[in-house]
Amino acid sequence: MSKYPIKAALLQVHSVIGLALSLVLAVVGITGAIMSFEDEIQASLNADIMRVEARAVPTLTPDQLIARLQANPDFGKVASVTMASDPSAAVRIRFARSADGSRPSSIYVDPYDGRALG
Repeated sequence: MSKYPIKAALLQVHSVIGLALSLVLAVVGITGAIMSFEDEIQASLNADIMRVEARAVPTLTPDQLIARLQANPDFGKVASVTMASDPSAAVRIRFARSADGSRPSSIYVDPYDGRALG
């Protein structure tokens, strides 16, 4: 038996709490890193829908892309259009929140013909 039983008990409590908190902080750190590199992670996981074959024809303007998407009733109101200077990059379209507050996921569109890639 220890000469200082309270000290031994506090050391045990301190070790258990420290271990539990370190796991929580590790999860917070990992998820924060994932969130800050979200665009890069999505680009590597979805390379097939984020790239198109570059063509000699000019790309559509943002207004033309929006008009083609609005013709499809499946898509909501467009909130933003993100176009890259890379001719082989797809255009990212984000939609505004619906009446119930949900936001549809963004889609990638071929900048040459306005076809939804996914």
